[in-house]
Amino acid sequence: MDMLLRIYKAVANQKRLDMLALLLKHGTMSLGEVYTELKIPQATASRNLKILEKANFVSSKYRNARMFYSLVNDKRYHFNKVILDSIREWKKRGK
Repeated sequence: MDMLLRIYKAVANQKRLDMLALLLKHGTMSLGEVYTELKIPQATASRNLKILEKANFVSSKYRNARMFYSLVNDKRYHFNKVILDSIREWKKRGK
């Protein structure tokens, strides 16, 4: 139950939903690309991406002195897939 609560808390924030939508659209993005696209401070983007990472929505990799984030594609996290599918549909409808 702890993991389910973490998942729901992770997506109970507009900025984090926007970050997931960005990663759905672009695949992999650097931290700089995320905060620039969303027009938010770097610290805010970093903190929220860490929350998404703890809930197994995103993974991070350090490359060429930059942090890159991408969506986790792992069948063990089937709840996340349902939520990501909902976000994809939400964005298709222009919300």
